[in-house]
Amino acid sequence: MPYCVKCGVKLDDFTPKCPLCMTDVINPDEPKEKADSPFPERVSIPEQKKRKYWAVIISVLLFLPSIVCFVVNLLLSPSTPWSAYVISTSVLLWILFAFPFMLKKKKPYLLIALDATAIAAYASVFFILVHSGEWFLELFVPLDILSLGVGLTLAKYFKKKHSRLHSIMAVLGAVTVFAGTTEAILQFTPHSIIFDCIAISIAATAFILFVLLSIADRNKHFKIWLTKNFYF
Repeated sequence: MPYCVKCGVKLDDFTPKCPLCMTDVINPDEPKEKADSPFPERVSIPEQKKRKYWAVIISVLLFLPSIVCFVVNLLLSPSTPWSAYVISTSVLLWILFAFPFMLKKKKPYLLIALDATAIAAYASVFFILVHSGEWFLELFVPLDILSLGVGLTLAKYFKKKHSRLHSIMAVLGAVTVFAGTTEAILQFTPHSIIFDCIAISIAATAFILFVLLSIADRNKHFKIWLTKNFYF
C-alpha cells in the first residue's frame, strides 16, 4: 500500500491524490509522458526561401568550374579560348535551371523568351569560335524563332484549364507544326539526310496521333470509355 510523500497518510492503490493534503500521487512504475520539445523536430522552410536556396546551390555548382576553367585557360593556353565553351554552357544551364527558382511567381512567357534567347546566344558562341558553314543563320535561327513562337502559343493555351485529351492534342499539334516547318526549312538548306528523315517522321507521327485523338474527341461513346479508363 502506498503512502503520501508529504504527510505520510496511507493511500489506496489507485488514489490519484492524497485525500488529506491533496498532493499528487506519483507511481514510479507508470510510464512518463514525453514532454513537448521547445523546438520543432523539423524546421519548416518557406517555399520562397527553399527556392532561393536551390538557386544558390545550382549557381555554385555551375559557376565554380567555369571560374576554374577560365583561370587555367588564361594561365596555360591563352591563345585557345576553350574555356568559352564551359562558361557559355554554365550560363545556359543557369538560365534554364537556376533562374526560375529566383522568381517569386511563375512567369512562363518571360522564361520561354529568356530560354530561347539563351539557346541562341549559346549556339552563337559555337558559331563564332568554330565558324563552320552557315548552319547558324540558315537553320538554327529560324528554328529558334519557331520554337519561341510554339512555346509562347502553348503557354497561352495552358493558362486556362483543359481536359487531358485536349492538352495532349495541343502538344501533338505543336509538335506537328514544329517538325513540319523544320522539314520545310531543311528543304532549302544543305543538310544531312538523317535530319530530313527524323523531321518528317516526327511530323507524320504527331499528325496521325492528332487526327486519331480528334476523331476520338468527337465520338461520344469512345470519349466516355477513354475518360473512365485513362482519366482523360
